[in-house]
Amino acid sequence: MTKNRLKVEAIEISGVATALRTLRRPFKLDARSEVNSSYNNFIGVYDGEKYESYSPCIYDYININEKDLALMQRLIKNGDEEAKFTRLIMAYMTITAPRWWWVEMSTYEIGVIKGCGESTMHTDCKGLKGEELMEFKDNMPQGNLETRDMAFSYQTLRRIFFQRRDHRLPIWGLFCEHIKTLPLAKELITIE
Repeated sequence: MTKNRLKVEAIEISGVATALRTLRRPFKLDARSEVNSSYNNFIGVYDGEKYESYSPCIYDYININEKDLALMQRLIKNGDEEAKFTRLIMAYMTITAPRWWWVEMSTYEIGVIKGCGESTMHTDCKGLKGEELMEFKDNMPQGNLETRDMAFSYQTLRRIFFQRRDHRLPIWGLFCEHIKTLPLAKELITIE
């Protein structure tokens, strides 16, 4: 049942080229990686188990130099203050989850861009006004599924992954499994 309580889709990853250009800026050096920034996106659909409908894949257009990757990983291991470049890599997602999960997700505000979500005012509450509307909203079940569009920095996804991967609510484990499937997740998010 938990699998059907979380759906993540319409994934787009952007900012990898910018992050690579920023990586060596403190040293007044250029990145060593080859980047075609006009094709810096990844799009797919995640159904809780696997991705479908890839278009175009990030690895086809970015060749990360071994020394750049080693520097990236060293900075990540040194902590958020050193890994500033991960704030520039963004994962855009459409997520369907229960209302209570969204309340828990609100813990993460830094490195998160909240787009639009389904509006109960425009869907479930049509025609209701005043006290009737207030009563309806007060009694909405927290298990109702809501879909929202969100963007997360890779830095924030790393924080979510390590804070929630062993959470006692299985839905967090599913979200962390999704995080593991993102491009460069192994190298930049889940690295110990």
